This record gives sequence, C-alpha cells and structure tokens, in this order.
Amino acid sequence: MVFFCWRSANEQLLSAEEIDRKRMFDSAFTYNTEYNYGNSYTNWAQQTNRYSRPKINTEKRLSDLSPQSLIEIFFVGLSFVLMICTLPFSLIFSLKFVSTFERLVVLRLGKAQEVRGPGTCLVLPFIDKTAKIDISVISHELPSISVITIDKGIVEFSAAIFCKVVDPLISYCNVQNKDMVIKECAYTTVYKYLARRSLHDITNPPVLSKILSTVQDDLNEFVREMGVEIVEVSVTKINVLKQAENQAVNVFNTLMKSDVGTQVIQSLQSHIIQNVSSNNGVNIAKIPLYPPQPPPSQEFPQAKTSPIKIPNDPEVKELIAKIKQCCNATLVAKVQKRYRIICNNDSPENSPADFIIDLKHGDGWATWTTLANDLVNDVDVIFSLSKQTLKALIDGQLSPFTAYMNGDVRISGTVADATGLKYLMDRAKELRCI
Repeated sequence: MVFFCWRSANEQLLSAEEIDRKRMFDSAFTYNTEYNYGNSYTNWAQQTNRYSRPKINTEKRLSDLSPQSLIEIFFVGLSFVLMICTLPFSLIFSLKFVSTFERLVVLRLGKAQEVRGPGTCLVLPFIDKTAKIDISVISHELPSISVITIDKGIVEFSAAIFCKVVDPLISYCNVQNKDMVIKECAYTTVYKYLARRSLHDITNPPVLSKILSTVQDDLNEFVREMGVEIVEVSVTKINVLKQAENQAVNVFNTLMKSDVGTQVIQSLQSHIIQNVSSNNGVNIAKIPLYPPQPPPSQEFPQAKTSPIKIPNDPEVKELIAKIKQCCNATLVAKVQKRYRIICNNDSPENSPADFIIDLKHGDGWATWTTLANDLVNDVDVIFSLSKQTLKALIDGQLSPFTAYMNGDVRISGTVADATGLKYLMDRAKELRCI
C-alpha cells in the first residue's frame, strides 16, 4: 500500500505530458517509440493512415532512449555481461561495419535507437536487431506504359525513376516492400498526368520535362512519409502508335452526323438545286451522281437484227454454266434485275461473247443473247468490257469499282442496278463455283 501511495505522489509532481509519455513506455513489450509508427495511440481518422516523425529536442530524445523499466535494465545488463565474458568471440555478433553509402538501424528490445554509421558500430547481442539501409541513389525501371491522349493519339513509352532514402529509420519501420510501392505509385502517377495531355505535349521535350517535374513533386508528397525522396523522373523511350486526330475535323464530322447536320445539309441542297435550276433551266434532281460513261465502241445488237451465230468461246460457255448453278429463287428475290454482258475479244475478227443473266423471274438463268433475242430490249443494265477485264474480275485481281472508274467497264443503266451483281458473286464464292 505504501508503494502505491508513493507512486501516486510522484506522479502528481510530473507534468501531464511526462505522465502520458511514462505510461506509453512503462512496458518492455510496447511498440511505441519516440517515433509515431502507430498503435493504439494513433489517431487514424486525423492522420489518414500516414505516419509522421515528431520534431523533438535532441537532448530529450537521447535521454528517452535510456531503459524505461527494471526489465529493460536487466536484459541490457545481462547482454552486456555476456558480451564481456565471451570476448573476443562475441565481437563476431557485436561488431557491425557500415559503409559510406549505408546506415545501420538498431532496434533494442523492439525500440528504435539512433541511426548509426558509417564506420564501425557496437551492438548488444541477443537484444539488438540491426538492418543496413542503402542511402545511395537507386533507379527503378517502370513497365511500358500505353496511353491514349486527349486528342485520341496512342503513345507507348518507358520511364525510370531515381530515388534515395533520406530517413533510414522511417524507411525501415514505416512500410514493407517500399521498392514495389514506389514503382506502383510512380507508374500510376505518370499515367495519370500523361493521359491528360495531348500527343504534341508528350513528344515536345520542354513540355515533357515540365510534366515530369510535376510528377516528381506529386510523388515526393507521398514517398517522403516513407523516408524516401524522388530525385528524378525521366522517360527513356517514346513510341507513337497512332497519330493524334484533328479536333476541328472531329467536331465537324460529329456535327454532320447529328440531326442538326442532316438538317443543314438538306437545307443547303434545296437552295443549291433551286438556284441552279432557276439559272440554267435544268432539273438537277435528274442529273446522275456518278460520272457519265462514254458510249460503248460497239453498237448493241437489237432484237430485230439477223441472228448472230453462237460464239465458240469455251471459257465464256463454262462461265455461263457456273452462273446457272448459282441461280436460285433466293438470289432472284434479292436482285430482281436482268443483265446483258457483251465481252469483246482481243481479236477484232472474232465476234463478241454476248450473254444474258436473268435474275428477275423464276429461279434465274443465264444463256447466250442469240437464244433470247426477245429479251434484248428488256434488260436493266448492259455491261461492255474486254475478255481480259472479265478474267481479272472473276479472279479477283480487279475490283468492280476500280474497273468502272478506269473505264474498263462501260455501263448502260444505273449504277445502283449494276451493283446487284454482287449478290451473284457472293453466291458463287459460297458455292465455290468461280
């Protein structure tokens, strides 16, 4: 009873701050030190899970490192006696050699001690836990980053960060795997800042250096809490995968595709038609949108002409047979047109191969024109081309659009009706007839 009364009397003589500190360190098994590394005394709501190092007087801080209880005094004394008794063998465990670019962190009975080094340091065996911290500048290569810029450009680049430890004790006690944490934070921060910029800014060295300087300042605000400082952030390689789009053109295209753009185009079209028709007396609606085709060099045979002998052309004859295989009711329902094809031979002595493809009635059919003279005047589109062009179209070496624009194929009729033959080509590819 006397002991407790004496203790209470002494506590009344101490200040409130000294009483709180004495209670914090009154046990050898507490994890509290003069550094706020956090336990039950940490205010998580106010500190937002970040740890700080309080600024205290150095003399008071050194005095606080002395043992705080009889248990600590006992273990420290026992360790010192064992070290003396086992000399010189105990020096193997007690002597630590610290290089110029290293610092030694010592935890005695779980409490942080002063950072030591460089040089030779003496620690107590069994109760001191040591760790060497490298304080030299270390580089970390970040993984390749692919970024879509604000102007819809795609750029891939590699970056590197250079950092060093400025507080070995906080770096050791504050976070585990600090290298991995720093790399992930740097990767996220670099991506966040570069994704907000245009492709021109990223590929412009002066602007890029300012962006990286901002990234460095933002990173230092976070990593300083881990006892680390970012020295430099640099980009090692830049590869532009896609050029940026013209924003003015994008806005114009978006506007034209909208309802407002459609109304503007219709209004302009109506005004242009009225002005041109009033000035020239021409009905613009009847002017075809496709370039006019020159008339074919050969006059098409009429229905009342004398019968033409069937050309002896085995290649065209085989083509007609394959077209017959492709015809069916489904194809006729899609096309609903009748075509006449005049294939001029290379030699003027030979008569042209002239045949009709009927995709308008029944299941469809194909035959020589001389066998269907009554349908000559009832065709929707007439094609006139050379035999060489026909072979190129069938083999896929020449597209129908290219042949038409080059003048290799002459069309009598509307282009919209002529495009119906694409269904026949698709059917032939499906059956592998052509």
